[in-house]
Amino acid sequence: MSLLGAIDDATGEVLYALFRVQEDTEGYFHLMEGVVQGYGIPLAVYHDGHTIFEPPENEGESIEEQLSGKKHLTQVGGYWMGSA
Repeated sequence: MSLLGAIDDATGEVLYALFRVQEDTEGYFHLMEGVVQGYGIPLAVYHDGHTIFEPPENEGESIEEQLSGKKHLTQVGGYWMGSA
């Protein structure tokens, strides 16, 4: 089991948490849905550097990324960071 949770950095309050069989994209979508329904849309989302949000730094760039000069985010990162 994996515990996914959202914590308000300023207050330390747990905004939403859930258990999943494994850490996955669907779980993070449920997590953010719970946060938005309970507290509204967050102004910013910070993460612990997990690769579900951003590709690893040492991962090679695709041709598209090389030409555009920026790395693409993952499904979760792109959706919640406004790049999907």
